Amino acid sequence: MKCIKITKYKSGNDNPEATVTIPLTIFKVAAKIVPKKALGALQENDIDIEQLQKLSENPDIEGTILEAENHVKGVKVIIAIE
Repeated sequence: MKCIKITKYKSGNDNPEATVTIPLTIFKVAAKIVPKKALGALQENDIDIEQLQKLSENPDIEGTILEAENHVKGVKVIIAIE
């Protein structure tokens, strides 16, 4: 089953600070209950969760779809479809 995986790192750290994995079959509903820590990381990096929803509906997309790093705040967010 394909999932969308959102991983948040502090810069310079290989271990994630937070990881959220959501099956694509329930992503529309789950997007409303994503933990605030992960959602906050998305919003801080101007990532539109609605556009992410639309992108996740494409069956041909797989792998890392976004990697955003905020050097000022020392945060990196990776979004992948696995």
